[in-house]
Amino acid sequence: MVPFFAVILLVAAVLGGVAAHHWRSRRRVDEAVRHAQIADLEPGRFRIAGRIQAERTLKSPLDGANCVFYEHADYKPTLGAAVMVRESARWSDGVPFYVEDGTGRVRIDPRVALIEASVVTEDGGLTAERRLRVGEEIEVVATFGLGEADPNSPYRGQSHEWCSQADDLGPPRITYRTMPDMVRPTDELGVFMGAASVFLVAVGTLLAVLVSLAS
Repeated sequence: MVPFFAVILLVAAVLGGVAAHHWRSRRRVDEAVRHAQIADLEPGRFRIAGRIQAERTLKSPLDGANCVFYEHADYKPTLGAAVMVRESARWSDGVPFYVEDGTGRVRIDPRVALIEASVVTEDGGLTAERRLRVGEEIEVVATFGLGEADPNSPYRGQSHEWCSQADDLGPPRITYRTMPDMVRPTDELGVFMGAASVFLVAVGTLLAVLVSLAS
């Protein structure tokens, strides 16, 4: 029978693994770039904000939510010399989408961007997914220019449109600004899980010491 303190350490390891994944995935868009409304864009590097709109979407493997990008990871607890969590699978996918701010729209391809996205967990932290969902508000720092319009775009009758472009400063960077009504109860638990992991490790270690002294 597995001692109770070993179970506590197992739970702590799971929480710690999810928290680590959460913080590894966060890439703050902190570059000092001038904010612009999309209608006022000109070729150059700007910061824009708006909501995600898309004709083509992806279904989240976790809960079927309509996404334009997701990165999904599964973890397995292992018991050996130490209790730990091992990543068993990871995959991602994305489709081009539009950012709309009420004054215009910009096409973004998440497959070539650095992304900070909301994180949702299931199965006690053994499944984690970060994603950008249709309707979420995001902020984008990128170099913008006029490119050929996407032939699959729902917006017809135009040959060119604003889109993000690669340059020497790096790929577009996206961070989410999700409104509270779009956040699931299991979103953004990285901080809580990290703290809970530390607490449970301390409790498990204390119990192990007490058991050792009692025997």
